[in-house]
Amino acid sequence: CEDHGYRFTSPRKMVLEVLLKNGKHLGAYDILNLLTCKGYKPSPQTIYRALDFWVEHGFLHKINSLNAYSACTHHHDEKVVSYLVCNHCKSVQEIFLDNHLSALPQVKKFRIHSITTEIHGECGCC
Repeated sequence: CEDHGYRFTSPRKMVLEVLLKNGKHLGAYDILNLLTCKGYKPSPQTIYRALDFWVEHGFLHKINSLNAYSACTHHHDEKVVSYLVCNHCKSVQEIFLDNHLSALPQVKKFRIHSITTEIHGECGCC
């Protein structure tokens, strides 16, 4: 953060730590409840601001269909993120697929910021 001029605030740190230590995807209110149990009392707005910051800078991914966030431990050179989402147990696996949409900007004169694909089905455990 400091190398890029961003502030590494206490709420940002706490939100990132919760997701890294938990090891699974969590919603904003799940994070709020975990922090409240630890004695902190951040507002929902504070949690959402921290989540937005980490998503914007690539440290977290948002799984839109679950309205949840997941810590990213991979270095992404490309902006394409794909997830396998189990409809039964709600487990999520991040996967890497070829960027089949790479020609889109040239065809439609459109600048892509990110591509997120969620593939729903059943995991091997279900």
